Amino acid sequence: MSIEYIAGNLLTQLTLPPDDANRLSSEDTVFQVENLYAKRHSMPFRFTSNGSGGAEWVEADAGAGKWGASEINRIALLNHNLVGTGAFSLKIQAADVTPVPDPGFLYEVDLSAKWNKQNIWTAVAPPASYQYWRVIVEDPDNPYNISWGELVYEKVGAFTRNYDWGYRHALKWWIADHVSPWGARWRSKHAKQKAFGIRFQHVTDAHFISEVEAFFEALDGALPFVVIMDNTKADCWYVFCLNNLEAERRFLNMNNFSLELEEQSRGKVML
Repeated sequence: MSIEYIAGNLLTQLTLPPDDANRLSSEDTVFQVENLYAKRHSMPFRFTSNGSGGAEWVEADAGAGKWGASEINRIALLNHNLVGTGAFSLKIQAADVTPVPDPGFLYEVDLSAKWNKQNIWTAVAPPASYQYWRVIVEDPDNPYNISWGELVYEKVGAFTRNYDWGYRHALKWWIADHVSPWGARWRSKHAKQKAFGIRFQHVTDAHFISEVEAFFEALDGALPFVVIMDNTKADCWYVFCLNNLEAERRFLNMNNFSLELEEQSRGKVML
């Protein structure tokens, strides 16, 4: 196992699907497709159905020649409301023409059995370089219209060694705490966040430059990113890195440092 991260996103404001029937099946008038790339997964994109009357889908354009054969090997679907029971279906298809033909697509991965609460990720193996990527979903047991907070296509980075297993993790609740002038207290729980602390020990100079410095360079400032704490499991989180790179040199070319990660809150769940 290793800790993986997806620091960028090949889906951008330039490659988002336009308001075109060839590129998406439906779109809510408020929660529009631009929200798929908002860097705030609490502000979702929403279809106008749960897919029971026909699959809902959205198709992104990578741009001709934008992706090399090794550039995309992970896809993540964040802050979804999918129920994942009954006749649930979730697939990703790709081709070099639009709309992506079915049948006739050049690549497909079926995620129906990979349903995971809140966030879903999958490996693209072998890495692929097609121009058009379509996510197709049917979730007929869902009492609400299907919504996704963020869609991420990218190449994965990894920390391959030298972290001090295991990692520290916590679950934080955001609570409104009110006290009246007479001392009566009432509290209401609003949102929750995961938090992680990872300690890396005895990292050699070579790995420090190739993995650690590369990670901080890839974070693109204060923006959130996807972290997969164990790439043998289904969970991933959309997090901020709260600290800068401050390493402690212990012996010869050995370095110690830590990462403090905080999940981006899902915010208020809207119907």
